Amino acid sequence: MWSKRLVIDGIWWRVRAGAPWRDVLARYGPRQTVYSLFRRWQRSGVWVQLVTAMQARADADGRLCWKVNVDSTICRAR
Repeated sequence: MWSKRLVIDGIWWRVRAGAPWRDVLARYGPRQTVYSLFRRWQRSGVWVQLVTAMQARADADGRLCWKVNVDSTICRAR
């Protein structure tokens, strides 16, 4: 039985690495389990709640900068 912590670590690894789901390392559990938890939480809005809570906490601590910088060298107009 895989702990939920390991499965969540597998999700973080996959998102951070940008790897396909089939390349999730076996130490995080079966890739179907990792993907299943990711999709369930995505559908129920858990990820949005987590990001919102982390942003609110960082903003309250003064660690979040809301400035936006746009680099026009990467914008293409057609």
